[in-house]
Amino acid sequence: ATPEEALELCERLDPAREPGRLSFITRMGAGAIQDALPPLVRAVKASGRPVTWICDPMHGNTFVTKGGIKTRRFDDILDEIKGFFAVHQDEGSFPRGVHLELTSDDVTECLGGVDAVDDDGLDVSYRTLCDPRLNGNQSLELAFEVGEGKSKGGESRVSGTSLNDMQHNIEGIERAWNSVFAAPVAAKDPKLAKRIQDQLAEASGVFQPAISAI
Repeated sequence: ATPEEALELCERLDPAREPGRLSFITRMGAGAIQDALPPLVRAVKASGRPVTWICDPMHGNTFVTKGGIKTRRFDDILDEIKGFFAVHQDEGSFPRGVHLELTSDDVTECLGGVDAVDDDGLDVSYRTLCDPRLNGNQSLELAFEVGEGKSKGGESRVSGTSLNDMQHNIEGIERAWNSVFAAPVAAKDPKLAKRIQDQLAEASGVFQPAISAI
């Protein structure tokens, strides 16, 4: 889309400029987002439109291997998310969400990540009936990578607040871990599960003293 088309969509879909009504979901691919997204964000911000910006790093990075398997690279997914955050930081805007396709199951549908899934490994446990998903380990790795990237510089890039928002982000990751990932990871690798649990507990306790101090 061009900036003009984005503004036309804003006018047609949200003429009253109602906060929370209009979301723009970007799916540009890791190699294009830092060039394609800035003019859109800049135009929308200048217009004063209350748009919710969401990143979909999955569909723009989907491809078919030489063996005919539909897949995505972990590094491309992560790079698009990082590019999305970077653009909004540079433009003085705030990203509000990320769309991911994932499962806690031990599938091999996306390349790379901590499990180092390669082309030959895709066949080991490729179960999806539609789009390739990040597996449990890849999902956790992505959560930690994104969380680390947001916290650099002392301010969360998600909502523009600082320590309080970072505390909420950690709490959200902790809830996701406990409700979705803890049991399957513990069944496969109890030591890894214990280490992650300890790291989450440590991270959760870091911000409250700092929040109280300021």
